[in-house]
Amino acid sequence: VVSRLLDLGLTGRQIATSLLLVVAQRLVRRLCPHCRKPVAPTPAQARHFVHYQLPVPTTLHTPGGCAQCGGQGERGVAAIFELLHPAASDDLTDAIGRASRHTFNETTLRKRWLALGGSSLVREALLLAGAGEISYAEVLKFERLPPFPDD
Repeated sequence: VVSRLLDLGLTGRQIATSLLLVVAQRLVRRLCPHCRKPVAPTPAQARHFVHYQLPVPTTLHTPGGCAQCGGQGERGVAAIFELLHPAASDDLTDAIGRASRHTFNETTLRKRWLALGGSSLVREALLLAGAGEISYAEVLKFERLPPFPDD
């Protein structure tokens, strides 16, 4: 959002003083609780959880297929949210205020937000996968570049 607003010609200061909250939402397919299949996480999947400072689950789940879900292995959807609240930190507000089209770095802002306790779509999806609500394949839909190759 910040980079797009900069592209539209707003200054970093205008954005910093006006932006209250940014919300990103995605819908993910929820696994059928009647037929989901437990699988052990691969080493690469375990590293993915550790990368986001989450406990590695003992099992993940994959879609099965039963009469309850029409053989699809999935039933319904869950929403995943990512919030950015720049006013929560003077550091974030200052970083946005100093931004320009040429100097703004989304990755740096995201890292600052995560260090302050913010979350991301990937982290929220990993939490659902660890709870057996969604498959790990759904998590990878939000990861631009998976941090680890599959072992």
